[in-house]
Amino acid sequence: MARAGFSFRDGERLIRFAAAAVAEAPELIEAQGLGGYALLSTQRALGSAPPSLVEGAEVVLNVPHGPVPEAAAAVREAVAGRPMVALGGGRVIDAAKAIAGVDGLRCAAIPTT
Repeated sequence: MARAGFSFRDGERLIRFAAAAVAEAPELIEAQGLGGYALLSTQRALGSAPPSLVEGAEVVLNVPHGPVPEAAAAVREAVAGRPMVALGGGRVIDAAKAIAGVDGLRCAAIPTT
């Protein structure tokens, strides 16, 4: 059965648009070869995450409030070179992108806002 929504691929990047696409995230993350990931999020966003997304993470990190540079610095060491999955709003996703850019890591983003 075909899923509603659509996907767009740009080289290695996959962008998936669909209602409740977060439910597809664990499958898409695995297909993109992001196993052993660090999940960056907030307590609020984790409350609505599929259990398999949280269980699949090697480490779950709470991105603190505050400016993005400080938020990224607070969790960067714990990421420890792992690929990242960012689940949350702008601060969480921007922190993950900043770490990915500086450390040359892969990053998947699941926006909640």
